Amino acid sequence: MAAGHLQSLGEQNSFPPDSWAGIESWFDALVRRHETEREFHGCPLGSMVSEVLDQSDKLRLVAAYAFTRWESSLAGRLWMMQAAGLLRRDADPESLAQTTIAIVQGGYLLSATKRDPAPMRNALAAGFTHLTSFAVPT
Repeated sequence: MAAGHLQSLGEQNSFPPDSWAGIESWFDALVRRHETEREFHGCPLGSMVSEVLDQSDKLRLVAAYAFTRWESSLAGRLWMMQAAGLLRRDADPESLAQTTIAIVQGGYLLSATKRDPAPMRNALAAGFTHLTSFAVPT
């Protein structure tokens, strides 16, 4: 499970953390990698979690921790954007991060099931629209 967790964090952290363009680049890369490198096999972390979720409560807690770390990493980036004046002060970076990771996971699942990038692309576009609804107007 650690490998999937680290891969998910590494992908997210490979893009500029402090801009809307960085988030958009991360989303675009997720779709590309899902379609080409992973051949629609889903999220590395989500796939591992689905395998172990019902095996034991201990494994479930490890999986929950992995998702929490992923969400926290994204929330940290959103906090940075808020401090830089890109994200409204009334936005809750932690809630936005949790929602965003849920959108990513849903996109992965539907896209993997259908072997089609469109569901993931559409989910991430909706996620980006939701995130940017909290952008500070320029």
